[in-house]
Amino acid sequence: MPDTTSLILIGAILFLATLARAALGFGDALIAMPLLALVVPMKLASPVVALASVLNAFLILARDWRSLDIRQAKGLILIALCSVPFGAWLLQEGDDRLLKAILGTVVLGFGIWSLRNPAMPQLKSPWWNLPFGVTAGILGGAYNTAGPPLVIYATLKRWPPDVFRVILQAYFLPAGLMIIALHGYHGRLTNDVLKIFALALPLIAVAFVVGRRFADRIPEEKFRRAVYVALLFLGGLLISSAVARSGE
Repeated sequence: MPDTTSLILIGAILFLATLARAALGFGDALIAMPLLALVVPMKLASPVVALASVLNAFLILARDWRSLDIRQAKGLILIALCSVPFGAWLLQEGDDRLLKAILGTVVLGFGIWSLRNPAMPQLKSPWWNLPFGVTAGILGGAYNTAGPPLVIYATLKRWPPDVFRVILQAYFLPAGLMIIALHGYHGRLTNDVLKIFALALPLIAVAFVVGRRFADRIPEEKFRRAVYVALLFLGGLLISSAVARSGE
C-alpha cells in the first residue's frame, strides 16, 4: 500500500483527471496515467484508472442518457470493442513507443490545425468507422487511452457537445468493463488497487460534480476550443511518454 504522501498525490491526480472527464467527456486516462506512473507502479496505476474511468462513464450516461442515439456510432463502438483484446495483447508483447509517438504527432497536429479555425471536413462515409474504431480499441486495451481517435472522429462528425460527451461514454463504459475484466484475469485487481480506489471515491465524486457544472455552462464554440486545447495537451503527453520510454 502506498504511503500517506503518495495517497494524497494519487487523490489529487484522480481529482484533476475526473474534472477533465466530466467537463469534456474524455482525457482522464491520458492525464492520470503518466502522472500516476511517477507515484506508483504501472501495474497499480492502470487498474485504478480503469475503475475510475468506468465510474465516470456510468455517471455521465446516467445523467445524459436522453442525448444518446446509439445509431450514430454503433459501427464505431463495435469495431473499437472488438479491437480491445488486441490492444491488451500489444501491452504484453509489443513496443509502444512508435505507436505513441505517431498518435501523439497526429493528435497534436490536429489540435493545432483545428485552433486555426479552418473549414472543417465532415465524416459521412461509414467506412471511417474502421480506422478510428480499430485505433481507439487498440489504444484503449493497451493503455486506457482510446480518447484521442474517438474525439477526432466525434469532432469531424460535428456532434454537439451533449451528444459528443454521451456517445463517447457509450464506448468507454463497455470497453472499460472489458479492460477491468482483463486486469482481473491477469491478477492486477489487488487489495491495494481496491483500497486506493475506495479512498479516492469522495474526491472523484466532488470532481465529477464540479466538472459537470462547468460543462453545463460552456457555449458550444468554447467547448470545441477547449477540446482542441485538450488535444494539444494530450498529444504532447503522448509524445513525451514515447520519448521518455526511448531513453530507458
